Amino acid sequence: MHTTEYDIDIIYKKNQSKMLRLATLLLKDIQAAEDIVGDVFLSLSDCGIDNVINIEGYLITTVRNRCLNRLKSLSYREKVKRCLPIESVPDNVSCNDYSMEAEERMQAVEAFILEQLTPQTQTVMRMRFQENMKYAEIATELNISEAAVYKHLAQGIRKLKQRFNP
Repeated sequence: MHTTEYDIDIIYKKNQSKMLRLATLLLKDIQAAEDIVGDVFLSLSDCGIDNVINIEGYLITTVRNRCLNRLKSLSYREKVKRCLPIESVPDNVSCNDYSMEAEERMQAVEAFILEQLTPQTQTVMRMRFQENMKYAEIATELNISEAAVYKHLAQGIRKLKQRFNP
């Protein structure tokens, strides 16, 4: 049996809102979320779903994975800027003012990292978040265990949260 356009339309109507909610939650960007959900359904119509047992689970997992891939491809600065709540920006503040505020916050984070974290923790965080290296790659390059990589990252993130998100 081959999936028809009618089948995909029914699946779309049934699952689109859940998929969009998940993508928006992960990406914090409605346009990017809509793009990903649309891409998932486009790929669904191209390849079909004849062998999929749990279509809802398949769709949610696919959306999650595509969102995570998109987030992984973002630069470190973009990741930090995404964490800043847009709804907290007053109406009378221009986008340029907001960008300057985001840049100032980014500089504060970078200064904190340089002043408050050990050189090893700084290196591990840079390798993980700026260079997108995996734990094993960092461990190999620094000649430390993967557990040590995890501990440095956990320590750095904990200190950043304590300072910037008390």
